[in-house]
Amino acid sequence: MLNKRIPVKVDSSSIKNCEEAVNLKKDLDELESIKEKIVSIIEDVFNTLNDDNVIPQFIQVLQKKTTEKNVFLNFIKQYS
Repeated sequence: MLNKRIPVKVDSSSIKNCEEAVNLKKDLDELESIKEKIVSIIEDVFNTLNDDNVIPQFIQVLQKKTTEKNVFLNFIKQYS
């Protein structure tokens, strides 16, 4: 686990020169970047679901004028 690799009670100046600490910092920064992208995507999904444009699409599904798969594909195209 990453938590076990985090140095504790160590002189901060020596950590800056430690290769393992530098690599750990890089990995944590990358995870933070990925997290921000995921949160943004999830927010976009919820905003779209709350938008009025989704309801008419699912009414078309109920009326058998389209399929759930087509609604999904249209949704995916919007975020590609």
